[in-house]
Amino acid sequence: MSKARQSSSKPLQTSTSGTCSPGQSTPNTPPAQVRDPLWQMPLWAGYEDDIASKVADVNNVSASTFAGAIIGALFLQRFVTLTTDWMHVDLFAWNPRERPGRPVGAEPQAVRALFALLTERYG
Repeated sequence: MSKARQSSSKPLQTSTSGTCSPGQSTPNTPPAQVRDPLWQMPLWAGYEDDIASKVADVNNVSASTFAGAIIGALFLQRFVTLTTDWMHVDLFAWNPRERPGRPVGAEPQAVRALFALLTERYG
């Protein structure tokens, strides 16, 4: 991919594997087509202990600084039970460098990608 077309990927966890290809969005996925790539990451159960609590059913934060995006998704997985599909996008909403139509500063990251995914799925 040329330097002008590169974009930072946003971590993504889903309840199903079909939302995006594992790893960087491939050129044919809606997020890549709008140059707002998502990076599908695992829901690794090995981090479940990091949201365990001595005083509640579950902690909403981890005492560890590791795997924050995955831990956030594992937390959601416990509560989003009435649907089969869900998505967690972890982002920092900041554009560190200027590109056409995307100035440095606050950035609605993943909005273009999510709109493209929803349009593809629901029309």
